Amino acid sequence: MLSGPDFIESTCDENETFTVGNQTFDMDNPTGDVLLQGAAQGGCDSLIHVEINYLSPQEGDLFLPPTCDQSFSITLSGITFNIDNQEVV
Repeated sequence: MLSGPDFIESTCDENETFTVGNQTFDMDNPTGDVLLQGAAQGGCDSLIHVEINYLSPQEGDLFLPPTCDQSFSITLSGITFNIDNQEVV
């Protein structure tokens, strides 16, 4: 995988879209090249390669070690689990 100051890595869900320049990328259009005319230093053009990898949601048991921190919480699929909400319904 690429890395460096000009590489951005992020996690998203399958419904997210990204707009680079005047092109929109999503699950149906995850890769492409975008030309940004005059956007580089000195007025040169910039060519940006976009490649989005959407990962399938995973299901299974999640084990978290016990904690004494009363303020601990974790959010999974939009549901926040904490001291007041400890079980999946």
